[in-house]
Amino acid sequence: MAPSRERFADQLQDAFRHLHDVVYLRDHPLHELAAPGDATPKERAFALQQALLDAVDALRPGPDVPPDSLHWRRYRLLDYRYRKALDPRATARELGISRRQFYRDHGQAMEKLVSLLWVRLVEEPSDPPEQPPHAPPRAEAEGSEEERLALLRVEAARLARAARTARLQQVLDGILPLLQRLRETNRVRLQVELEPDLPEIAVEPALLRQMLLSVLGRLCERARDGLLRVEGSADDGAVWLMMSLDHEAVREPEDPPETDQWLAALQGMASPSETEVRARSDQQGVCGIDLRLPRANRLVLVVDDNEDVLELFQRHLAPHGYQVATTQSATRALELAEQHQPYAITLDLLMPEVDGWDLLQTLLHRPRTQHIPVIVCSVLRQRELALSLGATAFLIKPVSEQALLDALAALEDRPPA
Repeated sequence: MAPSRERFADQLQDAFRHLHDVVYLRDHPLHELAAPGDATPKERAFALQQALLDAVDALRPGPDVPPDSLHWRRYRLLDYRYRKALDPRATARELGISRRQFYRDHGQAMEKLVSLLWVRLVEEPSDPPEQPPHAPPRAEAEGSEEERLALLRVEAARLARAARTARLQQVLDGILPLLQRLRETNRVRLQVELEPDLPEIAVEPALLRQMLLSVLGRLCERARDGLLRVEGSADDGAVWLMMSLDHEAVREPEDPPETDQWLAALQGMASPSETEVRARSDQQGVCGIDLRLPRANRLVLVVDDNEDVLELFQRHLAPHGYQVATTQSATRALELAEQHQPYAITLDLLMPEVDGWDLLQTLLHRPRTQHIPVIVCSVLRQRELALSLGATAFLIKPVSEQALLDALAALEDRPPA
């Protein structure tokens, strides 16, 4: 018996919250609507997951819709929130909107999904496929796999160009709850040992989340009654993340072609960010994956017409792992900001040609630069005005080394704009 529309909306919200928890979806009340009655619970779970993802894709605006339109923003919100499994705060940050705006847009986007899926799954359910989703004809499977890998590489490259950095502990903290039910079902114990104070990683957080979900999810799916170790360490050039099952874990038989496809997909996600993937195998197949993740060299763009200040900030920041780009020109500052997507910009207000106030407004209203934090540094005591116009922080000149470092460190946990 089909649920009421109101009940369907509540169930759909719940399914999206557990989109990447396939074990949870096996018992979900909506799974019977997405697959034939003779499908196994696992097949129904994957069919429901795919139906939800297809619905998100169906809301993608066409090329004739302006990229800064509300339609594109709602689609990207759903894409970040559910396909890439970002939390609301991270999604809002990616979109450059407030948390309040996120919840408004999210509610409206979900209404669109409810209407779409109500028609697809309840009012006009499609005919059952001739074959279960996991067993397409061989030729079709090969063609679709090549297309999927190509799309995956394009998406990974797009994310890699975002030039954001990630903290390994934070990313793990966000995805481990998604794997809890799967670990409990397969009785997989977890042991996480990360070196303290690991450096930031030069990998976009959403891309790193997908790589780790792929590896840890697969290891948990294949194991029974075993220990999954997650170990992190750093050397001069990289952060290493080693994920492996112990030798006592009972593992399901491996399908070599399917494993090769999975490794190819993982490599496709990793390569745009210069992440190295190393598979470990034993007689039962792949038992672990090591990721060599590039360390982040955070770039700070210093904009000031005083050469002494440019040199001083360079001396302040370089010993603490920051890269520094400097310019005395507002026009050049815009070019560098768009090209290099710096971690932060320090900005003087008293500038020739275009003053700092105008440059601040330009930076905060251009789509390619509006997400970059701007720290205003000035002899003018106009902190409240600078902050009201969108500056992230305000420092009085002369700026001490500690004050500058503290302002940059505070950016790590800043809320969405």
